[in-house]
Amino acid sequence: AASSAASSAASSAASLAASSAGSLVVGSTASSATTSAADSKANSASTGAARTSLERGDSSFQSDVMAMLLRYQSLDGGGFQCALPSPVFLSLSELWGVGYEAFASPINCHYGAFRYFSAFDDTDGVFGSLGSFFAASADEILSCGSIELNPPFSADMYTALVERCKSLLAAADTARSPLSMALVIGATEAALSHASIRSLDASAHLRGKVIVGVGEHVYLSASCWQPAGATFRACDTAVFFLQSERGAKKWPTTQEKLALLKHAFTMTNGTRGHGEDAREPPGR
Repeated sequence: AASSAASSAASSAASLAASSAGSLVVGSTASSATTSAADSKANSASTGAARTSLERGDSSFQSDVMAMLLRYQSLDGGGFQCALPSPVFLSLSELWGVGYEAFASPINCHYGAFRYFSAFDDTDGVFGSLGSFFAASADEILSCGSIELNPPFSADMYTALVERCKSLLAAADTARSPLSMALVIGATEAALSHASIRSLDASAHLRGKVIVGVGEHVYLSASCWQPAGATFRACDTAVFFLQSERGAKKWPTTQEKLALLKHAFTMTNGTRGHGEDAREPPGR
């Protein structure tokens, strides 16, 4: 199995190395009127020593790609590289000003380099990852303004994530900073009954939520070792909008916006997707 994974990743690495780094970090970079902590991190990388091996012009780029692909291949989880469809990202950007992702990877990020957090800074940093969402400072998260969170659909993850979100929202209110979080979870009965998720319904920071039925939408697979355009679905999806006081004023959540977001999910609903009968819902 290890040999097969290495062979698959090696093939992907060879193909990717022949193209630009943009083939790994896909998507347009969201604009911002002010320089955020994340932007400062990106500027520091570009004005100092070249961050990626491709920029340095040395031969280690293939090794960087190989290490990153093998890391994600080793997770071997159903739907681990599934991402929201482009119409959903567009809706989140236009209606809520979203320009960052809290749980992405070089393979499936939407907004581009230095606009996403990921699990593995050691392998992903050379491709523009800002590091772990859990390890980032409050100032760095607050500077993002509006952020999408599509974590692995795991009960253990939800407990830590909800506590992190509540802490950041409290910090945003104290600092009088606008912060908006679009939290995407698999809306299974177990997830919705989880204590941490139930606590969101009673949170003063919850401004609205929408649930999309399993038959109404799909996730897109961005894995290099899966067929292009592969889709995945296994359960309903819920999106919770958590906002600080100023975040709610800057990016108000209304029933009209929630309806438009739900419509965006259904725009890419097509044929039966990979993993539709899988027990585990998609995540990263």
